[in-house]
This record gives sequence, structure tokens and C-alpha cells, in this order.
Amino acid sequence: MRKSRTVFTSLAWAAMGVGMVHVGDARAEQYPNRLFSIRALESDAIVFATVKTLRGNAEHPELVDMEFEDVAVVRSRWDLRSSPLTAIRVRGNLSVDDGDVLRVHLGHTGSMRQGSRYVMMLRGGEWDGPGPFTPGGRSLFEIRPDGYVGCDSGWLYAINQLAYACGKPENMVGEPYRESTLSADFRKLLIQAMRIRPELERQISSSVRPLSLMPRSSQP
Repeated sequence: MRKSRTVFTSLAWAAMGVGMVHVGDARAEQYPNRLFSIRALESDAIVFATVKTLRGNAEHPELVDMEFEDVAVVRSRWDLRSSPLTAIRVRGNLSVDDGDVLRVHLGHTGSMRQGSRYVMMLRGGEWDGPGPFTPGGRSLFEIRPDGYVGCDSGWLYAINQLAYACGKPENMVGEPYRESTLSADFRKLLIQAMRIRPELERQISSSVRPLSLMPRSSQP
């Protein structure tokens, strides 16, 4: 595990402004996004949760209501002890997978399947795009059936102040993240980011916005 994190030091963290480095086919593709640590700081909550139900919204046909179970909080500015995170609303298209299992497609953000588990970076207030996900890059990762964390076309191997590293096992050293190891590294990353950018953390924490169930265009 530790060796795989070290391998990426010379590759994934070399370029400023890289949101993701995908390793595969003997090459690295760089995708410009906001620094991963800044998006983590901007997130009002980072949680692991299993999708319990997906339902189309009768009043707003473009929206899908999503209920959660087994929620594990990595970090939250919201009081999730007195008001647990049980549901969000997203904008996407519903489909049916094999076995009559519902899935909502969220465009560039990916998709979420009923019964599957995810780690989400969430942000309060009015939102654009597919849901209340922290903007500026990938904010949704799936915990796949094998227990490892998936990303794009591969598996998630490392996160750092600059980026995250995604690759296929045949091109990597060590094993991908599991929920427990990703949760621990998220906490370490946040502690480091708050030390590096204390003013940004204070600014964001002083004006926390609640989770919104409606997109900006649907607000009255």
C-alpha cells in the first residue's frame, strides 16, 4: 500500500493544476481541474454512503430522489449527528440495469446505482450541474463489489494536495484504496490542507450553507 503511494510522487504530483492523472497503456493523461485539496476544503461534507433507493421526482421530472443508508462521515461542517444525511436530490436520467436495479446517470460526474456504495464530496447551497457535488473535478467515487475504490476507467490508488491518481492494476504497484484506507488518507489530506490554507478554511467555515435539494434553476 505505502509503496503504491510513493510511486506516484514523481508522476502524479509533479504538475500544478492537475486534477487527475490516469495511468494506463504506458502513458499518463493529465486532466486540468481545481487542486484536489482545495476541492476537499470547499466540500461541506465528505461521506461514504450506500444508495438505498432511487425514485423519479413527480413534480420535477428532471430530478431523481436518492435515499442513503449506512452513512460514514469523513468530515462535515453540517451537524449530521442531530440531522443525519439521509437523502439528496440529483439531476439525471434513470435506467434499469440487469436484475432490475435502478441506476441514475449524472453525465460527466458518472452514475449511481441502487444498492452500491460511494464516497461523495458534497457542497451546500444552490447547485448547478448534476447535484450538490463539489464542483471543479471528480467528486464521486464508487466502492466496487471487490471492495476497492473505482475511478473513471480504473481504480483509485492515491490522493494528494494536487490531484488523485487513477489506474489499472496491471500498470500499478500495490493495491487500490479500500474504504478504510481512503477515509484515513482523506483525513490526513484535510489536516495538511487546513495547515497550508488556514484563511481559506476560516472563510468557508464562516459561511456554511445547508444542503439544498433543488438546483439553482429550480429555486423560487
